[in-house]
Amino acid sequence: MLLSWHHPEWTNELLAEEFLPQCSASLAACWHLLKGNGLATVREILPRFAPTLMLMARQTTRYQRVAARLATQAAILQAILAMHRMDIAGRERYCLEAIRCSRAAADERLECAALMYLGYTYSFCYRPRQPRKAIAVFEEALRVLGTHSWLLRSDVAMGLAEAYAQCGDERQALHFMTVAQDAFPTRPELDPSFAYAECGLECALPVGGKDVPRAERSLLQLWLSTARLAGYGAEPRHPLGLRTRQQRVNDLSGRRRPPDRRAGSLRPLCTPGG
Repeated sequence: MLLSWHHPEWTNELLAEEFLPQCSASLAACWHLLKGNGLATVREILPRFAPTLMLMARQTTRYQRVAARLATQAAILQAILAMHRMDIAGRERYCLEAIRCSRAAADERLECAALMYLGYTYSFCYRPRQPRKAIAVFEEALRVLGTHSWLLRSDVAMGLAEAYAQCGDERQALHFMTVAQDAFPTRPELDPSFAYAECGLECALPVGGKDVPRAERSLLQLWLSTARLAGYGAEPRHPLGLRTRQQRVNDLSGRRRPPDRRAGSLRPLCTPGG
């Protein structure tokens, strides 16, 4: 894998035949490292090949689309690293670069993923949060995705549910929570976008100087956080922490109401145009 590759000063097709497969292996290693405690290693590895990969993604060669697909993932990883440096504007720039690369690659899954990361930049990373901007980006991501990747569809729908909850739109929040649950695949690890589709991996900012626990990154916890934003006291009752669709609908339709729940009590967390 490309863990010791030094930045080459030129690119051509001969280089591409050697360089791009090593980039692919290194990107796979980076995603794997991020699922554990490998953030520092990714921070060290990525700059060794990402700049050249971005350059190759802009060059008109028979390898351009392959390079652009890999460059999209590299830009998303750079966005994650920027967030951990608390460089939220930098994260936004890398997300926009990822979108440009994905379009050069003509890859709908990657474009959807890049848009999804940008959406979470607005709904989670920026302070104050910007859920209305996030909603527009998430909706574009769903349009781009079409019928591809149920895992990405679930992630994007969860982002929409959270953004609508932040804006106080209970009906849309509930709708997209249902979409997210229905779309979530039985075997997410078999989804082609599994490596980069974990929207919760980097979207939560550090709290109190510590990273949010991995449990807080799951689809279930994202849903529960949305329920809390909406003013509900939902907690998992399944022994494995899972909820049936009916339990979720019952709780959020008002059958289980906290004492202070009233009509219209869903308080927006955003300002107009946020």
